[in-house]
Amino acid sequence: MIERLNFYDVYGYLIPGLIFLALLWFPYTLAGGASASVDWSSALLALVFGYVLGHLIQGLAIAALPSGRPRYPSDILLDDGDTSFSPEVKSRLVNRILLQFDIDVRDATNLNADVLRKRRQDTFMLCRRTLIQKGVASYAEQFEGMYALMRGVAAACILGFGYYLGLLMRALGAFSDETVRLWVVSGAGVIGLIILIVAALSVFLTTPYCKRIMQRGLFWLIGAWLFLLPGIVTSSEAEWFELPSTLAILCFVLGLVSLRCYGAYQEFSRNFAVTVYRDFCAL
Repeated sequence: MIERLNFYDVYGYLIPGLIFLALLWFPYTLAGGASASVDWSSALLALVFGYVLGHLIQGLAIAALPSGRPRYPSDILLDDGDTSFSPEVKSRLVNRILLQFDIDVRDATNLNADVLRKRRQDTFMLCRRTLIQKGVASYAEQFEGMYALMRGVAAACILGFGYYLGLLMRALGAFSDETVRLWVVSGAGVIGLIILIVAALSVFLTTPYCKRIMQRGLFWLIGAWLFLLPGIVTSSEAEWFELPSTLAILCFVLGLVSLRCYGAYQEFSRNFAVTVYRDFCAL
């Protein structure tokens, strides 16, 4: 299995998963509740858990943080009004797609918008597959790996932001009242049950649209559950009340990083589509 790992596995799954694990572990180390020393077995276990978590995070992030709102870059780039390509390059690209795949992706076809969008999505995948078969897709795949990395890191930071915000509320004493704590525990239990139901439905549903909606909701439900988690778990070792200012700074940093990574994700996903089309046009 190790021999088959590629840079997409590292960028798209392993690094975001390890970042999320580090975000969960760091506050306890900061508060003196956990030892910072690790051995090889612990490091190997962290790699395995990080890789598995990365798959889960990336799967949810694809639905929760799509690159196309409401349209993918590979669709927008072929619009007559888009200026990412010169008119000559766009004309050559459209004509080559028509010649090789017998698919007309021009705006002038006057097709239904959904039909045209589907044509362009299929065309983009065909162009990408052609580059892979010709062995010239490495440059485009670098952008693919980078946008997967940015999407995964953004998702991990968003979930971490919810968790750290809950820690901050605990540090400020918001969860100390017994009545509030009861509501927090009840809310976490209800959200946890909803997460299980939504996760089960997302597995068994066959409609792509409904499945995507379920996965998107699942991502934000997990973020809400992580926010309530510090109000449930009690720890005598970690003195959270000593860290409100630090936790506030960490919340700010995570929010800033998640926004910046999401912006980079949008930029890399567009560059990925541009590179695939340009490389295909140059064949």
